[in-house]
Amino acid sequence: MKLIVVRHGQTDYNARRIMQGQLDTDLNTEGQRQARALAAVLAEERIDYVYSSDLKRARLTTAAIMDHHHGVPLIYSEQLRERHFGPWQDQPASLWYEHLNTIAEPEHFSPEGGESLLVLHSRMASFWKMIRERHAMDTVLISSHGGVTRSLITHVLDQPLSFRVTVRQDNCCLNIFEGPVDVCLDALCINNVAHLSVATANERHA
Repeated sequence: MKLIVVRHGQTDYNARRIMQGQLDTDLNTEGQRQARALAAVLAEERIDYVYSSDLKRARLTTAAIMDHHHGVPLIYSEQLRERHFGPWQDQPASLWYEHLNTIAEPEHFSPEGGESLLVLHSRMASFWKMIRERHAMDTVLISSHGGVTRSLITHVLDQPLSFRVTVRQDNCCLNIFEGPVDVCLDALCINNVAHLSVATANERHA
């Protein structure tokens, strides 16, 4: 299997460090540029299946990629939505992290109407199991959100939950893994954003 995992482009919420969770936010101008740059670097990649979060910021990022991959099966999945943060959605991220610092076991904390980190992590374990079973010989692209991709990568590399905090995921980053699905996949790159600066340089000289 070859697994390509990408995070969506920038939103105004990202730029302002506001919690989005499952709010259906849009890409801003920079996020649209990032999505085009990501799509360009993946244009010549063979992709057999695409799975995407159905939230708008991920769908728009996926759409840019699909412009270069007509006819590839595309599956939108609620399972790939970002973690639901309950009443913390639409609030400054700084307040969320301040609150987490007051909790003894933050991974168990479930905001009212939202999900705990453990629930999200379990959701990604189920999703990864499905992908392994269905696509052992395929190249699969997954387009989702930072919290989701961090958990997914932790499972792909067969690491404990604590590994998750070491995985950085910038907007429109590229993560690639390869290998047999019955063992831990090899990481070819994690949080690669070189294509974003190359695209910017090309735009300056256009």
